[in-house]
Amino acid sequence: MFDGDREALARGTQFKFDDSKILEILLGSSKSDFEKCEKFQQIFGFFLEPKSREEADFPLAYGMLVHENFVQLSLLLSAIYQPQNQFCLAIDGNSTVEFIESIKLMSTCYPNIHYFITDEIRWCGYEILTSVFKCVDFLAKLPSDWRYFQYLSGVDAPLKSNLETVRILKALNGSFNAEINPFEYYRLNRKLPRNSPLPLFKTSLSATFSRESANFMVSNTKVLEQIKFLRGTTCADESLWATVAGNPKKLAMPGGFDARKWLRKSKLRNQSIDNSYYVSRYQQYVNRPPAKCQGNPFGVMA
Repeated sequence: MFDGDREALARGTQFKFDDSKILEILLGSSKSDFEKCEKFQQIFGFFLEPKSREEADFPLAYGMLVHENFVQLSLLLSAIYQPQNQFCLAIDGNSTVEFIESIKLMSTCYPNIHYFITDEIRWCGYEILTSVFKCVDFLAKLPSDWRYFQYLSGVDAPLKSNLETVRILKALNGSFNAEINPFEYYRLNRKLPRNSPLPLFKTSLSATFSRESANFMVSNTKVLEQIKFLRGTTCADESLWATVAGNPKKLAMPGGFDARKWLRKSKLRNQSIDNSYYVSRYQQYVNRPPAKCQGNPFGVMA
């Protein structure tokens, strides 16, 4: 395919991975959970011990909304799983029984993979925000000493190894990494901007922040009020992180930033907003012209 072979390209466009056999092996037998876990580990090869002392000393936490494609999710987790890390999976309440049972089995096999079943997830629905924040709240209250949180989609692919991610997050030095854009007020629908507890900024659901930031958010009244205010707005999940982290004069978020000042400086430079600061996630939309390939797969930083 990389040599431009047309026949190989044609075959590639028709390829579809069939995961039914794997699911049959895991769920379609009368084996015990222990035997199923052994088979799962044999298929996906999760790391069962830290790969280095540096990684063991800097555990990570991940929050994910998941809905389908259990095998794809397992492949993602197999790339980032280590026993010191913590994982919170929010399962769409509209998922199939088979998918939910698969997640339950995974949680049985690996005690640091936690899950709960949330409301039915709708595109841009408020439940996206509340489900992810519930993961943050759950992870913040764990006795684990994880250091940084990252949100992932169940269809992401890692761009960095766990060790590389640890070193990147160490370099962030506690800072809150979120996308920063001017807020689009049509998103408020009938709500008034002045009623928002904090000045609003548009952001992405994919963010990376420290344990200190997580602990602060789940217990801060202003943050909880902001989440409640966003109910009934369009794509509420794209209105939280930069809002609660980007207003230092109104909310002393650990590792926070001044979003207004950053946007002002970007405008003064008379250039489009440079998003090289945003290391939490790289994404390419299929309905937009693709960026020039630099040899990296699409996915997340992790």
